[in-house]
Amino acid sequence: MKRPLTLLIATLLLLAPGIVFLVANKSTEPIELGHFIVNYLYMGAPHILVTTLALRFTSVRESLLVTLLLLNVALVAFTLWIHLAVPGREAGLAWVIYLPVSAAVLLLLAAAAAIDRQRRKPTSGASQ
Repeated sequence: MKRPLTLLIATLLLLAPGIVFLVANKSTEPIELGHFIVNYLYMGAPHILVTTLALRFTSVRESLLVTLLLLNVALVAFTLWIHLAVPGREAGLAWVIYLPVSAAVLLLLAAAAAIDRQRRKPTSGASQ
């Protein structure tokens, strides 16, 4: 039963960038499907990358849910920063730095995973 639940949670976490886009959209005009798809792919690119890597590598798969959750937290924080601190006419330009911010989050998570793996690794040549 754990696997279907994990799949459901991962799917919901992958849908989060689209939900963030819909909630944060200030336009009074209806959103066109093409506009939604382009924005979802941009906002969800780190999520899609990590999920694709998780399909191939077990080490990534083990931390997929935590990684997706932290990417969503970073996305929401970034979106709030844009809406609260960036002037409206510069908001589009501010989104240019979203992918580097997401890359930094992924690098921090990879470093934390490497440190954790190193700490858990049994030491050889222990006192005998």
